[in-house]
Amino acid sequence: MADDNNNDNDLELNPSEVAKPQPIVRRFATASLRRCAAASGQGRQELRASEYQFNDDDPLCLSVVRYLSAGLKGLVAFLAEQPRQLKHLEWPGFQNTFKTAMLTLILVAVFIVALSTVDATLCYVLAWLLRKST
Repeated sequence: MADDNNNDNDLELNPSEVAKPQPIVRRFATASLRRCAAASGQGRQELRASEYQFNDDDPLCLSVVRYLSAGLKGLVAFLAEQPRQLKHLEWPGFQNTFKTAMLTLILVAVFIVALSTVDATLCYVLAWLLRKST
């Protein structure tokens, strides 16, 4: 190890004392311990894993019904929250909507002209090559 004559920061290591690298082991929680969180108007709600996962002890049809009922419960909570969320939206005015629509129509017209030009050019080149080869 460190000699008394050397500085305290200097260490001597024997190769036998160096730790061998350990393999990286990743451990994941089993499916039964995982949680699923869903946002709601009242705060955060947690659904237990048994509500959205098939259980091997139950018949398949019962597991499917439980799975679908948990999904339906989440869908109903989502749809019930939507009218309140619509109040927070800022709807654009007529001028902004008109400008955006006109810009879209102009860009569509430009792309139609550009693609038609490329198509006509490629058709002309193909016809020219076919005439030349015969």
